[in-house]
Amino acid sequence: FDLNIDELKEKYKDLQKKLHPDVFTQKSKLEQKYSSEQSAIINMAYNVLNKPHLRAAYLLHLHGIDIGEEGKTIFHTDPGMGELLMEFMEVRESLEEATNVDEVKRLLLENQQKLDICKKGFSEALNKEDLEEAKKKGTALQYLNKIHQEAQ
Repeated sequence: FDLNIDELKEKYKDLQKKLHPDVFTQKSKLEQKYSSEQSAIINMAYNVLNKPHLRAAYLLHLHGIDIGEEGKTIFHTDPGMGELLMEFMEVRESLEEATNVDEVKRLLLENQQKLDICKKGFSEALNKEDLEEAKKKGTALQYLNKIHQEAQ
């Protein structure tokens, strides 16, 4: 789960320099098709790996766990997640009721702190192979990310 985003970005750029369809304009149709397919795969992989909530969901998927879109699956099947859902609903409500930019900035900062803690918790749970805890943290990452996007 833990990775160096700068290294990821560099690897992505290196791969795109080699496989981007623009490089293959003078090649055969088969090579152009291959380039286009590979470039699309690289873009998709980069987009998933670059976003912690998507990276977490993908890693859980590799372990046979589907947390669903924004964790909807887990909230319906895991009664212990109700408290977490209530917390997210309260934060969203606070965002809706925010009357000035400073309030929104404060909520964004609090949310970012929660995101950082949650990412660390996900990483630790996955490293310990505690998949139940990783599932909870992965779901929380999805919701925290959604709140972050809405607040911006």
